[in-house]
Amino acid sequence: MDEKSLLRQKKSDTEHVLPPVSDLLKDEHDRSFTYTDLHGESVKLDLMEFAYQDANPLPMPIDREGYCSQEMTHRFWATGFSDWRNVLDAQRRFLTPVEGNKKIRLLDFGCASGRLLRHALTFSPEDVEPWGCDFAPANIQWMKRHLPKSLRSFVNTAVPHLPFEDNYFDAVTAFSVFTHIGQLEEAWLLELRRITRPGGILYLTVQNDASWTRVLKRPSAFKRLKKANEFENELTVNEELFSSAMPKPRIVFLMPGVENYSYNVWHSNQYIKDSWGQYFEVLDIAANAHVNYQSVAILRSR
Repeated sequence: MDEKSLLRQKKSDTEHVLPPVSDLLKDEHDRSFTYTDLHGESVKLDLMEFAYQDANPLPMPIDREGYCSQEMTHRFWATGFSDWRNVLDAQRRFLTPVEGNKKIRLLDFGCASGRLLRHALTFSPEDVEPWGCDFAPANIQWMKRHLPKSLRSFVNTAVPHLPFEDNYFDAVTAFSVFTHIGQLEEAWLLELRRITRPGGILYLTVQNDASWTRVLKRPSAFKRLKKANEFENELTVNEELFSSAMPKPRIVFLMPGVENYSYNVWHSNQYIKDSWGQYFEVLDIAANAHVNYQSVAILRSR
């Protein structure tokens, strides 16, 4: 198997970028953003209170992995910022401190073009040592070119192996990654457990029971999933399916004509507790805490 087959070849636009987010907040409507925190509460933000601190350019839509149109670039920034606030909350609540550690060593696994990491660099430079990896070289190239050099990033492959010694990181995040790993899920979980120190945490977003109940309220998500009928799936995607509870503990939809996101994976809360709970202490499953849709599984190594 050649190296290219283990990487993701994607279109990119590293030459053109958009201005910092503070230049894009044109009116009161743009400045207002609401997200779900780890306690299930809605939090309303005035983005301008924070946006002026981030002077870094923003990626074009082609380099955002589907997060927001160009007209909604300010909301792309806001999703990363709200996720970062939730990650900080998880660290405060669940991360066991290590005496003498001055910075939290954090890996964003599947970091894309730094949607989350740009906020670690901006708002927590003295507290966090940020790392990022992605199996699309174009995403890493974008970050190396447009984000501060203090961000350490590298290209990983689709094989469950990362170039770190055991117990290297205090925390690992993964946003909308395990929602697309149809195979090798356990192998990747074990690899992330290997590189996370005892007392460290994993912060992984999932499509779970809470997400399932919101599909019909998100027409674009439902339309996308209906295309799965074109494959020989066991389940027929229709309104009746999503009007009831998840019919299986783990569901993998095959998506037609989608090269790198061909798996659309769902995990019930019970599956996470039973299967992932073999390897981790399941500390919390925060409903809809990522873009008000995906939930967050917060884990600690057993």
